[in-house]
Amino acid sequence: MNKPEANRDTASRSRREGERGQVLVMLALFMIALLAVVALVFDGGNMYLQRRRMQNAADAGALAGAVSLAKEEGQPAARNQAQEYARVRNGADSAAVTFGYRNVTVVACRSTAMTFAQVIGLGSTEVCARATAAWVPISGVGWLRPIAIEEFPYEFDVPYTMWDDVEDEDPTNPYDIQGAKRGWVDPSCSIPPQTTCGPAAGASDLAEWMANGYNGMTYVDSWIRGKSGVAASVIGNAEVGDIIPIVVYDSISEDGFYHIVTFAAFRITNVDRTGNDKRITGEFQHYIAPAPPGDEDDPDSGWRTVHLTE
Repeated sequence: MNKPEANRDTASRSRREGERGQVLVMLALFMIALLAVVALVFDGGNMYLQRRRMQNAADAGALAGAVSLAKEEGQPAARNQAQEYARVRNGADSAAVTFGYRNVTVVACRSTAMTFAQVIGLGSTEVCARATAAWVPISGVGWLRPIAIEEFPYEFDVPYTMWDDVEDEDPTNPYDIQGAKRGWVDPSCSIPPQTTCGPAAGASDLAEWMANGYNGMTYVDSWIRGKSGVAASVIGNAEVGDIIPIVVYDSISEDGFYHIVTFAAFRITNVDRTGNDKRITGEFQHYIAPAPPGDEDDPDSGWRTVHLTE
């Protein structure tokens, strides 16, 4: 073999070796890219699931904390409740809790180990989610009981007596709700949502509503028809232990309609059904119920609802 041919063979071998080297480099780059895609699919999917889990933890923690605030249990108790629901019950590694006006914000986080992403140097990452829940007065209630009381600054968790029939009234007693301070109402007639009302409810209707509540919604800032007179059978259907929604009014129209400013939660502790003095004794409560939320500036009677705002 002459020298020119030998040079050509050497150059050809070098070129082939160079091409093989380029193929190996491209194959390595392709494998890295493939692993990155696999990491994106598998580890990205895991991160998404953990993100949803942390969102559930943050939502649960914020709602639990807001319920505690709405019950007037204080911020330390609300923080404990938020931590309990975010970390213990829903698996967050950490839960930062902050408070605002009537609201609780929770940021729940969890460290998530990577699988394929470790190839590109990512061993773990922290996944976090945020939620805010607030309590507000309600704008309406279902299952209303047929009682209305005049608006006044009542205390919570102390005994009050609502009289239906009393011979010896004591209007100076601040814990007696009697006379013009209390009345019976007809939940089937409130304007709005009704535009016109049918016949007035009888004592048997009021007794049924006292036992089971009115099957319909009644709203703040509506006018509800009143019913005068003594109704011993209504008192008789009250049940000790029930927490009942009742109307709080600020005025009565000439045709006997009560203007609703809010609703109160009243826990019945005693019922006197017979004798000359028929009455219900109980305590006003801070009570949380699933109900349409009102505005932050609405009158707050203790009957409240909690909802996520963020």
